[in-house]
Amino acid sequence: MLDPLFEPNEKLYGTISIEEVKKVVFNSKDGKSPGIDLLHNEVLKNNGVISVLHKLFQLCFETGKVPSIWGKAIIHPIPKVTQLDQRISLNYRGISLLSVVAKCYSLVLNNRLQNILEENDLTVDEQNGFRKDRSCLDQVLTLNSVIQNRKSTFVTFVDLLKAFDFVDRNLLQYKLRLNGIDGYMYNAISSLYVDTESCVRINGFQTNWFPCVNGVRQGDNLSPTLFSIFINDLAVEIKNLNIGIPVENEKNQYIVIRR
Repeated sequence: MLDPLFEPNEKLYGTISIEEVKKVVFNSKDGKSPGIDLLHNEVLKNNGVISVLHKLFQLCFETGKVPSIWGKAIIHPIPKVTQLDQRISLNYRGISLLSVVAKCYSLVLNNRLQNILEENDLTVDEQNGFRKDRSCLDQVLTLNSVIQNRKSTFVTFVDLLKAFDFVDRNLLQYKLRLNGIDGYMYNAISSLYVDTESCVRINGFQTNWFPCVNGVRQGDNLSPTLFSIFINDLAVEIKNLNIGIPVENEKNQYIVIRR
């Protein structure tokens, strides 16, 4: 397990700047479907609105509380392949629509969290997915280079079924603290997982709201980063075991490929 951060970090406790809010709002894509609040990204791209959002985000950050509506997601089931039996739920991919205001707040937190992880080397080098200036293609190129150099290569691919959905939230919170993510940042992240609910909307019909107690949230900017933290110590422990296929008197290096 990685060493925690021992010194107070400005990104964990510091005031959210209006520049941080402007960055996420103006970088948000237009034409996206709204969440339960029916707001579109285009509505937020106004200096007056951004000023209000800045005050709201800072209040949420300092208090560790968010509007309850931010915890609601509307799931639209989309068929994975039209030829599959559409009576079977596993043949659908759920697209979760969240409040765009909540997503902007989440992205502010995510930008800070990613900086903390990178500046303190809290993510193993083998993880490239969803990291700044990195790509899963880097891993593919590494693997391709090994094969082209005709080195003995043993490859195992593991597809984690519904990986985001099965994350234990209590364990995730433990791992955040273990890596020194505390203070306002810890409380802000935790607040996004209080009383989360979803409903399914299809063909003009909507189900009742039901609680979601497991997993990182689909459609949320923070989720890939939180999942990286959640799975990171697994990669660390495997590496520390020093097991694998001997290649030229050394254990082979492994790579982690995630979409």
